[in-house]
Amino acid sequence: MSPRKIFFILLILNVCHCFTVKLLPESVNTYIGNNFDVNVTVNNLPLCEGFDFYVTYDKNVLELKNITLSKVVLENANKIKINISNGFVSVWLSKDISGNLTLATLTFKAVNSGSDVVNLSNVVFSSPEGYRLTPSRIYESSINISSYQKPISTLTLKDNEAILSVYSHTLIENVSGNITFKNASILNNPEPIIPYNSFNCHWNSSYIKFFIIPKEEKSGFDLLKIPINLSNNPNITMYIYINGNLSLSKIFYNINKINVTNYSGLTFYTDNLADEINLTYGHEKEILLLANNIKENITNISGYIYINRSILNVYNYGIPESSVIYYKHKLKHYNISLTDNYLYFNISFNSTNGTFGILRFYIYPKINKNISTLIYIKNLSVYKNFSKPVILPYKNLTINIIERPIKLNHPPKLKIACYIYNNKEVHFLALAYDSDNDSLKYFWDFGDNSTSTIKDPIHVYKNFSYYLVKCIVKDSLNASAKVEGILEIKNYTPVLKYCLSNITNNTIYLNISLINPFKTKILGYISVYNKNYNFYLKPNETLNLSIPINISDDVIKYNIIYYPIIKNKKNEKFEILYYTWNYERKLTSNISESTKILSYNINKTLNLNSSKIIIKINKNYLVKNYNITKSVKTFSKKSLFVYIFTTIFSFILGFILVYSNK
Repeated sequence: MSPRKIFFILLILNVCHCFTVKLLPESVNTYIGNNFDVNVTVNNLPLCEGFDFYVTYDKNVLELKNITLSKVVLENANKIKINISNGFVSVWLSKDISGNLTLATLTFKAVNSGSDVVNLSNVVFSSPEGYRLTPSRIYESSINISSYQKPISTLTLKDNEAILSVYSHTLIENVSGNITFKNASILNNPEPIIPYNSFNCHWNSSYIKFFIIPKEEKSGFDLLKIPINLSNNPNITMYIYINGNLSLSKIFYNINKINVTNYSGLTFYTDNLADEINLTYGHEKEILLLANNIKENITNISGYIYINRSILNVYNYGIPESSVIYYKHKLKHYNISLTDNYLYFNISFNSTNGTFGILRFYIYPKINKNISTLIYIKNLSVYKNFSKPVILPYKNLTINIIERPIKLNHPPKLKIACYIYNNKEVHFLALAYDSDNDSLKYFWDFGDNSTSTIKDPIHVYKNFSYYLVKCIVKDSLNASAKVEGILEIKNYTPVLKYCLSNITNNTIYLNISLINPFKTKILGYISVYNKNYNFYLKPNETLNLSIPINISDDVIKYNIIYYPIIKNKKNEKFEILYYTWNYERKLTSNISESTKILSYNINKTLNLNSSKIIIKINKNYLVKNYNITKSVKTFSKKSLFVYIFTTIFSFILGFILVYSNK
């Protein structure tokens, strides 16, 4: 056979073996310390008897914890080599595999904030004839890691009251914030639901601002009861800070209103239970997959939701934060991914019944015309006790897209705010409003050649300087608003000095001197374990505090927050909400007094003629605080006179000898 024919045969084989490798999900949003999975999948794989690849990622951002081969690979594997340290996978098969399948699951841990891409390199598949098969394309997975997991605040609206609830992955020490009501009015004093150590509240018929320190620290509870009167289509905006961190806020109608039907099964929920909704072009809609009136204690649910992505954009999918399986920490593990027109889900949790959210996602139309599309569930599997199948009915959802005239569009309005963490980490907030209720897109320019398209991004500046920060928001019809302002990144120090003192009965005192380094009056807040202090400071004013702390480990942790009292009148659309600093101090440093003192009595006798000199040294445990005492004891007056006489006589004799030599 001629070389030309061989070349064309190999070319035809290569074209026929056109397949792709995808890492799913396409994007992952998570937080430092969390684990997550990325699946290695292949589409249209020809007959294959082996494969090799390397996993590539930034080791400064991610840690590869495990590589698990899929069931189909393990059942047919003959030889397996996996090296987690360099991300290498090599598998030879005793039985060929082909088609659309998952090869392996990569488990990562998020170790630092930032963005990264998980990809594969040196990917090689082998055919049964020994040919090398190369995928036509490898789809990477984008990873975005935030520095902390946002706490959650929810406002549940009932007929005559609103219940504000808060949840966090850490114990809640304090909650503050403000809520603005439109088409709703506050009727009476908001009342704390929990016992509290401190509570301050200012309110009128359309606005409430508050600060509360709970008496008992928990990770979640109902916080405030607000008497209200609701009109049609209430518009509520709230900014709730939990332990100084802005929470993810959600507003819900009374869950009992969801249970208006005796229907038991899975259904889609938007503003109410419905099989059909209208969605105007330019508007987004949150869709909740709801388990309604479930009598069995279910533990596992999996399947996929079909969504026509040529008509609808799909984004921000995950476990609903308001669901009991989320905020009550019932989740065991879950995997949610979006591929083509299919939103796959596989969720396991501790046994739950009743009415609760399983999955949420957002949609908005891609096209501005009157058209309908169907969202439906397929391949549903439900289990109780992690093993026994449960049959649940489910409903579909029809989306009617309504065309919108461009000439009736109104541009959005924008204000930006931020809070600064440890002087360089800035948490930006885009406070945008669109009277047409459009879904909005954001573009940030941080002034140091860095940009972002996240609504509320976090950016860490490398240098102390002035930066021109810009934010542009656009609606679906490209009407826009822009805000820019100068942001000073400066090395502010709220602590003049500190020391740890007086360790007694497992208690230590943090003696700290605070200063207001700003040009305006501030409201200050310091939290040391379960001790919380509020104070006001004028510019350059100082405050000395002595805070008792029960010792539980060898590190003292405390947090300081400064709220500027006077706002920036030069640029009311760009506001710095507050500055916050976190400190850690080791107990072994700067302790002025210690109960751990070791004393050593060392006696050394020196003989001088017939006299004795005794030097006594008290050796202190702390190296910097040696206390040395010495005493000279003579055992008779006679020996002392002899010693003095001998010394004087020797001095006179020496003087005479020197003088006579001259």
